[in-house]
Amino acid sequence: MTATTSMGARAADGAVVSARLFAPEQPADATHLVLLAGAFAVRQRYYARFARDLVERGLAVVTVDYRGVGESRHSMPPGSGRRARSGKAPMRQHPARATDWVLDLDAAVHAARHHIPDAPLVVVGHSFGGQVLPLMAHADEISRVVTVGTQFAHPSLWQGWERVRMETILRAAIPGLVATAGYLPGWSGIGEDVPGRVAADWARWCRSRRYLLDHVDGAEQAFSAFTAPVEAIAVTDDDYAPPAGVELYASFLPNSEVSRIAPEDLGLSTLGHFGPFRPDARVLWEQVAAALVDGAREVA
Repeated sequence: MTATTSMGARAADGAVVSARLFAPEQPADATHLVLLAGAFAVRQRYYARFARDLVERGLAVVTVDYRGVGESRHSMPPGSGRRARSGKAPMRQHPARATDWVLDLDAAVHAARHHIPDAPLVVVGHSFGGQVLPLMAHADEISRVVTVGTQFAHPSLWQGWERVRMETILRAAIPGLVATAGYLPGWSGIGEDVPGRVAADWARWCRSRRYLLDHVDGAEQAFSAFTAPVEAIAVTDDDYAPPAGVELYASFLPNSEVSRIAPEDLGLSTLGHFGPFRPDARVLWEQVAAALVDGAREVA
């Protein structure tokens, strides 16, 4: 049985974001606490089935909606931004930056520790969530990491038309939409609405060959100091995170290994960027759980 607890997780700057803890009925029975660090513009509810599966395997899982997204759409530090009469700031006025989402991940861990204080902390990072792990205040507590589709996303890592598409998105489409709407609308194909400054930061990172390392103070040192074992899963048909981008990301971590997985390894015709967290990828879920607990490297 899985017990689900909704939490208001307070970040270091005072913003309160929406988090959920999935745990056994007796939380103390959990062998590990898993931070499920989600992708850019993806709500935490997307990962609920995967989280419950991990609980059935004896782990506890905490998820979070980053500020400006999903149930944390209006979350911001006290006194920041001009609020509407309802007390909620319109998305175009949201002050969040991409690095603020790191604070939200730390807030989720801190909130979960009230329920599960002692279990080892491990992480499943999806895309953006894996990219920023070394920047977390809790980074030195993390004992093992599995990332899925986590990459450094410079357009040169794509080929042909896909490279042209990525260049257009990062250099024209996102800056243009943010300038016009004041935020990145979900209808653009990105997923959920995203605060404008977060989207602008992310696009700027993507336009640099070393991604956030070229823009975030102390990031390169944080990556060098992050010694937890990292298994970086590269999905061969992932249009958002080509294997070359996953390998580039892993190259900056001192204790990482890249595992490639193809859809046919799971008996599927497609997998892509989001398929690993859908129920038909349960074979992969078992392998991820084993990697988190036992350090297994084999995938599928």
